[in-house]
Amino acid sequence: LRFMPDVVLGLALSFGIIALARPQHTDERVEQSGRGIDIVLALDVSGSMEIEDLRPNRLEAAKHIATDFLKSRAGDRLALVAFAGAAYSLAPLTTDYDLLREDLASLRVGMIALDGTAIGTALGVATNRLRESTAKSRVCILLSDGENNAGSLDPLLAAQLAHAFNIRLYTIGLGKDGFVPYGQDSLGRV
Repeated sequence: LRFMPDVVLGLALSFGIIALARPQHTDERVEQSGRGIDIVLALDVSGSMEIEDLRPNRLEAAKHIATDFLKSRAGDRLALVAFAGAAYSLAPLTTDYDLLREDLASLRVGMIALDGTAIGTALGVATNRLRESTAKSRVCILLSDGENNAGSLDPLLAAQLAHAFNIRLYTIGLGKDGFVPYGQDSLGRV
């Protein structure tokens, strides 16, 4: 009985050391499920998105629109596709809105080496992301400033393919009609 306080002190010290080591369970998996709709945001990152007819430029305006849209979602799964002359899926369908905000913030002109506006290819990548979805509704929102001038998939064919998978397409056009200044001369004038 006399050794009992030493045993208790030893156990308390052992547990304290273990707690300070902060052991973690490394093979833990988290299942996320959303009961809403599945949405792919496809954003144009081509060179023309640098035009400053929207402030500070078209790409930043598109990112602002997408971020505001993300704030209004709850329970929906979203994915992100970036495109210029080619299209890439940057984020899978997820309810991790913090990850999506980070991915949106990282978008920049020139991140895709092949310049141009491959709208059909972007729709194809978005459709591929959504085609096996079991959500009650599937949507692609495309934000771009231009006409299709690159890529190997015709936008009309891509839209028909999306329709075949019951994917609704929405487009948001960015920029002003008519003449807009692009670039600067040697004196810094637009």
